[in-house]
Amino acid sequence: MSGPASSRRFAVRFLGRRRFWIALVVAAVAAGAAWRVIAIPARLSADALRAWNTWSGIGLLVLFVATCAYSLRKASLRLRGAREIGMWSREAQSDLKRSQRDDRFELKKRRRMALAACRFWRRADFVKIVRAWRADRRELKRRAPLHRKRLHASIHADLEKMWSGLNEINRKIAAKQLVAPRDILAQARQVLAANRVAGIRRVALTERQGPAGESIRSVVAHHREPFGRLEAWLELHAALGAVACIGVLLHADFAVHSPLGVAMVALALIVLASGVAGLVLYRVAPGWLAQDDFGSPFEEAGTVLTDWTAALNVVERRLPQPLRERLARFLPAGPAGRMLEVKEFLKAEPPETAAAARDVLVLAGTRTALLRASHPSRRIDLWLHVWRWVHVPLSIVLLALVVVHLLQVGWF
Repeated sequence: MSGPASSRRFAVRFLGRRRFWIALVVAAVAAGAAWRVIAIPARLSADALRAWNTWSGIGLLVLFVATCAYSLRKASLRLRGAREIGMWSREAQSDLKRSQRDDRFELKKRRRMALAACRFWRRADFVKIVRAWRADRRELKRRAPLHRKRLHASIHADLEKMWSGLNEINRKIAAKQLVAPRDILAQARQVLAANRVAGIRRVALTERQGPAGESIRSVVAHHREPFGRLEAWLELHAALGAVACIGVLLHADFAVHSPLGVAMVALALIVLASGVAGLVLYRVAPGWLAQDDFGSPFEEAGTVLTDWTAALNVVERRLPQPLRERLARFLPAGPAGRMLEVKEFLKAEPPETAAAARDVLVLAGTRTALLRASHPSRRIDLWLHVWRWVHVPLSIVLLALVVVHLLQVGWF
């Protein structure tokens, strides 16, 4: 892939927003000013120095806890309830609850009628009651996806209506009936609200150059995340984490006396260095991927290769053992570069096994091509994983040392 599509997919916005640098500069200036105004004069008084250590320690704790907010935001992506915030309208939520309540009442009524003669103090009847209750629980679990599927279908219908409304707005823009950006966005937001998708979509006004060089405006809809984009959270995490790691030195007033203090300062600097390395890697990785793009994001490169390998293994297991032994010499590295040998092999194969052998060789060749094409992407993915294996455990250890330090100060 090359050209505009590739450049759009690998467009870099990470660390390109002003709010990241503003947050970093403001936090750093505030920490440095507090140290300059409070910590340096406090050296002359033991009580003042103790107060500085206490309040700066509380400030550092707040910063370290704030840096953990990114991890919580990332973990929320695995929770269905967090992902679906803003997705359902009040009518849809009420419909889902009503359907679930009706299912419970229906099953409860049926269970009461079936177990009317049962008494829970009789052993046989008690077993029947428990089994019926478990059966109803399984039935509720079976029906729950059906109700949600109906809601998903209604959301898709609302999205279709939304796109129809946005296309009508784009037609008015092309006809010069809508010119002011504020009026265009206001009507687009009204379309979102009318179709009950304002919680999962946001609108933006884009401009592009036409064939004759003229500026063409259009309204597009983007996915709306309930708690903001993860990229912005990562930028905030980086800014606050950098100030927190440097703030450890300011908190100690550049004088470390205990082994725990030495360990915390050293670990804070290592975490800071690994964080900067991660920022650089996340910033330059899209450019590297754009140079060696094979049409799939690098996060999916391993998944695609795994799927093709699994398909090849399934087909290979269904082959007769003699044919598998004859194909063994082509499978490890694939048939690439050995086409003459493959043709001779297929000519020598009996008609009843030639088609199956050809399918296996095609799958093996595709897997080899994917392996070769995705090698740069998988290498970058490996670097990112190695960086996480270094940065995340060290950050956890640093946070644990901060807690130990707080307990030590509070206890003694």
